[in-house]
Amino acid sequence: MRLNYAFTATAAEFTPADGRVWVLGGDYDTVSVPAFPVSIPSITVVMKFLLEPSECEIPHNLRVELLDSDGNRVREPFIQTFASPRNQAAPGRAAGSGFVLSMPDTLFGAAGDYSFRILVDDHELGSIPLHMEPA
Repeated sequence: MRLNYAFTATAAEFTPADGRVWVLGGDYDTVSVPAFPVSIPSITVVMKFLLEPSECEIPHNLRVELLDSDGNRVREPFIQTFASPRNQAAPGRAAGSGFVLSMPDTLFGAAGDYSFRILVDDHELGSIPLHMEPA
């Protein structure tokens, strides 16, 4: 399994019929705010994994952690078990599995560097940097 892409957005959704992702305010890595601490009303993490046929139809554990620059958790991690179906159009090819993780009212105590750490089955597949700065 590999992470095909991951980015932050204001909002997003995957459409079930065709698997397309619709994004509002996507792919940012810096947020400027007037003062700290600050609660950001909406942060969304958009991810898509590619699974080999042998990885399909079995359960996998997804965990996304928001960490500060010291590696401390900013909020409780998002945890979900998923099993992706095989690619029906081409059973021998990788199958895509997309996720939209919405995090309302995320509190940031100070300016600095943060990251969303993305793990599947306890293996880190990637991370998304986020820099919080005073305006």
